[in-house]
Amino acid sequence: MDGLKHHVISHYVEESISELSRKQTFPQSIEVCVDNDRAGHIFYEKEQMKGIVDPFTNKKIRCERGIPNDWQVPKEYKATYEAVAKEMSVEPEAIMAIHKTETNLQLTNQLVSAHDVQSTFGKMLAKGEPVETIDLKEACTTVAKELKVCERADGTYNFDRFYSRKANIKDVNAGILLSYKAEQYYKGYKKHEHEFVPEVKKDWNDQLKHEIQQQEIRKQRRAMLFQQGRQQERE
Repeated sequence: MDGLKHHVISHYVEESISELSRKQTFPQSIEVCVDNDRAGHIFYEKEQMKGIVDPFTNKKIRCERGIPNDWQVPKEYKATYEAVAKEMSVEPEAIMAIHKTETNLQLTNQLVSAHDVQSTFGKMLAKGEPVETIDLKEACTTVAKELKVCERADGTYNFDRFYSRKANIKDVNAGILLSYKAEQYYKGYKKHEHEFVPEVKKDWNDQLKHEIQQQEIRKQRRAMLFQQGRQQERE
């Protein structure tokens, strides 16, 4: 991940422009594939902020998030999310969305963002400042109180308002970016696009290994069913 730089994206964009120059067309979106870790999320965030412009129309191209297992949530958090949500009368999906947005569901206080924002789950650590473990229930309770203030009449949440209340967000774009990110995760969680798992897989290698394992399991099941069918025919 340390070797992935913006100029790599620029290089492939330039190659695409050259290839597509005859057709004078360009993709409406570009998927940025990175690992599901702090470096990957920050890299994607930076690319999202910089944006890519269609050279033929001068319109901005969307950067889509290509992150493996991005919708996985540690199973050990589930009880805490639900208990705090019930106690504070907010939706657990909203708490989860803020946790995901700010620290990528980590139990440490290191902010997962290129921007210095006032965050409950984490912060921008100074050089040499140690990473510390957070109290998940305490952080969730604080966030739930803030969400309650931003709750709309229909029961959804105004994430623009949630992040506009963060005093040390110094630029408007940062606030918009975080609120958009939280909104997207919230909507996904409400649609049950997530899954609670014992361990969140972080990179594409893990994802590939998982898919290979699943393919092998399916292959073994098919072989077993085939053998059972043959056995029944003989009987």
